[in-house]
Amino acid sequence: MKKSVALCFSLLVCNFFSFSQFKIVAESPEFTRPMWISQFLQLHNGNTAIISVKKPDIEIVLYGKEHKVIASVTYTPAGTLKSYGVNRIYEIKGDIVFFISGYEGNAALLHIIIFDGSTGKVKDERTIARTAPRKGMLNTAMLDPFEVKKDSRSDNYAVGVFNVFGEDKSKAIEIIQFDGNHAVINSTYLDAGNDEAFPFFICMD
Repeated sequence: MKKSVALCFSLLVCNFFSFSQFKIVAESPEFTRPMWISQFLQLHNGNTAIISVKKPDIEIVLYGKEHKVIASVTYTPAGTLKSYGVNRIYEIKGDIVFFISGYEGNAALLHIIIFDGSTGKVKDERTIARTAPRKGMLNTAMLDPFEVKKDSRSDNYAVGVFNVFGEDKSKAIEIIQFDGNHAVINSTYLDAGNDEAFPFFICMD
């Protein structure tokens, strides 16, 4: 019993001295984390982006390798987007890339906004996918019809497009593959068949 107590005491003492040897090598000024949607993104170039979304604006504060602010950007997405929501945010080829789901008329679309990972400046903004227009009033509260997944070993990514209300059931689910330059590599459709018992398909990840 005494040996066990002595061993535990020794381990606690070792841990105490181990932790006491940690040193602060760098520290940024204090900042208040936004109350709205926010995300921290560590970039491969050593910069850190603090991203917040307070509709209709996107705000990015970029910290450099010395943990000091090097850029602060406020950007409003294109005016054609209605009821937009941020689908994903990834680092692709050193840039900060927003994937935004929105609506244009009765069609849902997937928009990308590319911010330079070194300066925070907008490099490009465009639509990369859209669903077929839906007849009648579009319910913007429905599930996001897009799913974005990035390859963990490259800058390639894939987009799932779910045309659940489309008339052509053979094109209900489309998968589009993009490279790091946001160019389409390949695209294909899921063969949903003609089974009337399963009129709708969704992707559950």
